[in-house]
Amino acid sequence: MNTYFIFGAIIMVLLIGVYALFSPPSQSSRLGNPACGKIVIAADGPSLAVNVSPTLSEARYFLVVDPLKGRLLEAVKNPYRGQPPSPQMAYLIAGKGEEAVVVGSIDPQSYNIFMQFGIRVFGGYQGQARKVIKL
Repeated sequence: MNTYFIFGAIIMVLLIGVYALFSPPSQSSRLGNPACGKIVIAADGPSLAVNVSPTLSEARYFLVVDPLKGRLLEAVKNPYRGQPPSPQMAYLIAGKGEEAVVVGSIDPQSYNIFMQFGIRVFGGYQGQARKVIKL
């Protein structure tokens, strides 16, 4: 009985290893570094020279950034500006493939919504968006 169990476990490990070797990449390399992932900065404007927004609801733009290259990939206008935190805002960000959001401050409700989508939220940032990437 134990021999069959051990043999089955070895076969399972080998199958998973083969799948990992030959599975297609989950993300195009031109859209960001898959090892680090893309981040979003809630910002007051469409460039890295603007300040980080105090809250997600006050953000005019969401800046999609490749943190390893330190460059702006996309600036997305926030259609939910001035509204309370909602799953739609998290869905907008999750749909871009981001792994984390950086903002000035985050309330518990927003934090919980984003965590449900698997997006990490980092609050407490101030100053230029360009400086946030270097942290």
